[in-house]
Formats: sequence, structure tokens, C-alpha cells
Amino acid sequence: MALERKGLLLKADPIAATFREEVRIGLENSARRPKLVGILSTTSSPSNSYAEFTRKQCEDLGVEFILKKTGAAMSPDLSEGGGVENAIIEANEDASVNGIMVTVSYNLYRVPNGCCSRFISQSSDLNRLPVFTCL
Repeated sequence: MALERKGLLLKADPIAATFREEVRIGLENSARRPKLVGILSTTSSPSNSYAEFTRKQCEDLGVEFILKKTGAAMSPDLSEGGGVENAIIEANEDASVNGIMVTVSYNLYRVPNGCCSRFISQSSDLNRLPVFTCL
């Protein structure tokens, strides 16, 4: 006779709240507030929503979040992925920036000559999601 097993449903919010509070306290005691630059270069509504969600989460934790819109995110007349390279270079040259999050269409960085192919290692920097982080 096989044993019947029942799954246990865990709500993520109480678990995450513990970690968020730990991060908040750590940042309050930090000498300076970390800064994350988000680069948005697409008209994709989910990508825009994710960038805004990230902004809210950063603000809640005490992380400064700067959203830099480039390409199609600035104007539908501009190309998807346009301006990403310059925005990455600019953020990398800013000593006050601790991390970079880039949001572009999947097709723009998976191809060898895509807008970000020179900056991102597909083997280590991508989670095969339409959003990736460059640190």
C-alpha cells in the first residue's frame, strides 16, 4: 500500500518579510545607500511593470533605484534595444553605482550580434528570462 502524501502550501510573504527586514536593517546601518541603475529599452508592458516593481522594492528596502529609459522605452520611434550599450558604459563609469539591471527584448541579446552580446556572458549572466542583471 502506497503512502498518500499531502503537499504543504507555504505563503511566501512571511518568509520574504524576514529577509526584507534583515536587508532594511543592514542598509540602515550602512555607511552609504546602495544604488541600482535599471536600463529599460523596450515597449514591452511586462518589462515596464517589472522595472516599476523593482523600483518599489528597492525604495522599500532603502536602495536607490534610477530607471534610465533608452531606445523604444523613451519613444516608440526609436528601436528596441537602442542606447543600451551607452547606458551600460555610463553606469559602469559612475563610481556611485553598485549594480545594473538591463531590460530588453530576449531577441536583442540572444543573438551573437545583438545589442548586448559584447557585455553579457550567456553562460553566466542570463537566467533565460527576458530580464537580466549585469553586476
